[in-house]
Parts: sequence; structure tokens; C-alpha cells
Amino acid sequence: MAGVVIRELTGVKDAEEWLHAFLRAHELHQALPPAVGSAGKRRF
Repeated sequence: MAGVVIRELTGVKDAEEWLHAFLRAHELHQALPPAVGSAGKRRF
């Protein structure tokens, strides 16, 4: 739904680039908690 709104505002190409950036950021966010948790376990 957000992609449709962005597409209407910025055009299809910009929407695709924004979507890729959003998914990449989401993947990084999903990958962070386990890494932080394991680092915390090693530290303590």
C-alpha cells in the first residue's frame, strides 16, 4: 500500500528504488537483534 502511494507521488522508478531501499533496511534491521544478542552473551 505504501508503495502505491510513493509511486503516485514520485513515479514508478523512484518507487521501485525506494522499495528496494526499504526492504534492504528491513533485512538489516531483522539481522541486527541476533548479532547484538550474541555479542551481549559473549561480553557478559
